[in-house]
Amino acid sequence: TNVALTLEALSCKVLGKPFKESLQKQYESKGSDDQFAYQE
Repeated sequence: TNVALTLEALSCKVLGKPFKESLQKQYESKGSDDQFAYQE
């Protein structure tokens, strides 16, 4: 969603690259198993 992309962009600016990489891993997890990701 646009919100998710905006949050990712803001997070990258505020917290730096390591956080962005962790976000990307979370999105990949949601892509492979949506229900599990939303429960966490």
